[in-house]
Amino acid sequence: MNWLDAIENKKTWNSIFGESLPTETRINIVLLRGDSVSIRAFGPLEGMTYPEKWDKKGFNAFEFEVLLHGVDMISSENNHLFGKFSILINIPEIIIETETGCLFRCHAKGASILNIDGFYDEQV
Repeated sequence: MNWLDAIENKKTWNSIFGESLPTETRINIVLLRGDSVSIRAFGPLEGMTYPEKWDKKGFNAFEFEVLLHGVDMISSENNHLFGKFSILINIPEIIIETETGCLFRCHAKGASILNIDGFYDEQV
């Protein structure tokens, strides 16, 4: 099971990317709000299925937000929560590990994906 299988609104992802998954994703920002955690991430479009209009616009990367809601426990070791990451979502447990050595864990009632958009990234 990949992380996307645990997303409540997986159809949102599938409507844009089909079943394709990124080879690499990076955390841009993590926000704690009330009983939710918002993880904003981005990655290259290389090897993925994506809308033709993104290709016409010259997009080579995409960004998205994973919203964890109903969060009642958070723990973090080595608080460098940025850069390349892997995520395991097995509700209620969510585990994020980053290339910087951060291990972020939380318990949540659910996870959704929001704000998917393409863009041009000079570093890709």
